[in-house]
Amino acid sequence: MNPYLKEDLHDSVALFRKNFIILSITICSYLANYALNVYLARITTPQYYGNIVLVLQLLTFFVPIALFGSELSMVRYISKYLATEDLGRASGFLKWSLKLFIITSVIILLLGFSFVFGYEFLKNKGIFKSSLHILLYSFWLIPLYASIIYQSTFLQVLKHYYMSAIFQGVGLFILMILSIFFFAPIFAKIIPGDIAGLNLILCIGIAYLAMNIIQMISLKIFLPANLFNQPPISEKKQWFFVSMQMMGSTLIFAGLMAIDIFMVEIIAKNEAAVGFFASTTVIASAVTVFGGAIDMIINPRISYYVERNEKEHLQDLLNVMNTFKLIPSVIFIIIVIYFGHPLLFFFGKDFTGAYTSLVLLAVSFFIGLCFSAAGPLLTYSQHQALSFKISLFQLVYIIVLDIFFIPLYGVLGAVLVLGSSIFISSLIRIYFVRKYLSVKSFFVL
Repeated sequence: MNPYLKEDLHDSVALFRKNFIILSITICSYLANYALNVYLARITTPQYYGNIVLVLQLLTFFVPIALFGSELSMVRYISKYLATEDLGRASGFLKWSLKLFIITSVIILLLGFSFVFGYEFLKNKGIFKSSLHILLYSFWLIPLYASIIYQSTFLQVLKHYYMSAIFQGVGLFILMILSIFFFAPIFAKIIPGDIAGLNLILCIGIAYLAMNIIQMISLKIFLPANLFNQPPISEKKQWFFVSMQMMGSTLIFAGLMAIDIFMVEIIAKNEAAVGFFASTTVIASAVTVFGGAIDMIINPRISYYVERNEKEHLQDLLNVMNTFKLIPSVIFIIIVIYFGHPLLFFFGKDFTGAYTSLVLLAVSFFIGLCFSAAGPLLTYSQHQALSFKISLFQLVYIIVLDIFFIPLYGVLGAVLVLGSSIFISSLIRIYFVRKYLSVKSFFVL
């Protein structure tokens, strides 16, 4: 018997107890997101629900571009500067990143307004007959959402983890529900029917604006008083280069999240397909909620053992983590199998036809969760370039196969492609983890 097992198990349980609030916030965020999606589906048609979800999903993809990766490099640099009391560089980084964000936001807004107003002008001249897709009318949400992510990351750097998690999760979803409930009926009377859905986009924008104001007030309260007392020291070239690298990696990972729903939108013959795919994704993601929270808590400890090459401790920790992830995930899989039809019916009676896709997607997410430790293991062992290439391969794999499978099988085809990509990429990562670290990512594998 491994002599470290009891010690590692005790440490892991203590870590979960310490982070119980984070676990609770994560679960509440999922429930609030589920409630938001059900509410959107119930007050719209499957087609318009799919359009709104597409907007929300692709916002995640555009945020790294708007922030140019500075939200990720902030964690690296500001944390170090505050720890060493290098307030000059901390102030310089904040001013540089904010200036960069303002520039990218202005560019996004100018391009967006120019395109939309130009199109509407030509449509009034009779050159075009239909309105643009609601996604293109939503460009102004990008800076607002990016600002939320930037401020939430800053709160995290300042060690206000609970507030950061709430503002970016459950708090934001509740604000969106309330905004839609109060303002959607008003906007519905103003917005013409040919661009139905814009009223909901306006409501979401109000929620984003409100959350930005809440975060600004919080940051003003918690910001170190002497942060801007010293002259700012700038290292623009270094910050720019690192941020650009991080932006590239984030775009690939964000693309993996958004690509399927985007491919369904442009390829599927059924206009409501995106709505059906979105509903299955929201429900199936319940399988990963608890496990994802555990990964977030345990990953720093994994990084510690990897850096010190303590393989016995590392293997014990991986086994403990996988056990804690496996039990609730199996329970959620059973719930999806037995109660999938009622869960889909909450979205509307038209959604129940996606039951088979829901079960397959839940199983795919379960497989991905079981092997989710492989990605961080490669990153922490300085093989992040390899992990990036595997993610890039997965992205290309999805795009190519979706072109063939979605026209043939619709939403089911997208699910089959996504599920197989998760399985194949997981096996590749497991192989390299065994090769470079000589540990098992998931029990026997």
